[in-house]
Amino acid sequence: MCSVLLLSHGLPDSALAVYFIRDEYFDRAGGSPQALNPEATAFAPLEPKQGGSWFGFSLSGFVAGLVNRQSDPTPSAACSRGHLIREVLLQANLQDGILRLNELLRQNVYGGCRLFVGDTTGIWYFDLPAGSRQANAEIVAKGKTQILRHLAPVQDAAPLFQPRAEEDGAAWGTRMNQVVAAHQPEHNPLCVHDQNRGSLNTALIRIGSQGQIQQAAFGQGAPCRGSLEAFDWLQASQPNAGLDGRL
Repeated sequence: MCSVLLLSHGLPDSALAVYFIRDEYFDRAGGSPQALNPEATAFAPLEPKQGGSWFGFSLSGFVAGLVNRQSDPTPSAACSRGHLIREVLLQANLQDGILRLNELLRQNVYGGCRLFVGDTTGIWYFDLPAGSRQANAEIVAKGKTQILRHLAPVQDAAPLFQPRAEEDGAAWGTRMNQVVAAHQPEHNPLCVHDQNRGSLNTALIRIGSQGQIQQAAFGQGAPCRGSLEAFDWLQASQPNAGLDGRL
């Protein structure tokens, strides 16, 4: 199952930090992040079958991501949930992104998912049952790491994921990657392996108090087998050919 560590206003130098571990079938592994529009204002890795995304960021200073609700059956003729993330990230700011999200939910049918958006003011969480027509926002608790997974709403993460008194954002991100790669906690690790699916992609985004992107790092493969690599969005200025953002 996908796992997301969300930290709002819990680090001395970062207003927001998100560490995302994506679990999926092996034939749905996404590639490196790419620009979502010609202006190169938003970036996300794309899923190869539907062209949607699970997590990305905007240079306007906000992030958006989702995990599927595992227990929900997908409605017939449902649109790609990953396109919700693309559309949110293409908006001018987080508030416009939430408005666009609700607009799309009124217009289309989607499978169940748990979605989050965040900027310097905080992180908002939406629990969307299959076929939901409205996204009701809930603010994520500030000052401590929260965890979001397929089977449960957002909640406090285990103590080993919480920020330490001496940690800045870079140190917290490095430690999170080490903890996850070591298959901790032992009773419920976030890096998982199965016969046909497992942890395929990782990402770490940090945003400073002025809305600047402090860190954008992405990894291919399971956290225990790969590493996070810094992403240079200035070099990734071309949108993906053939994916025009249509729903």
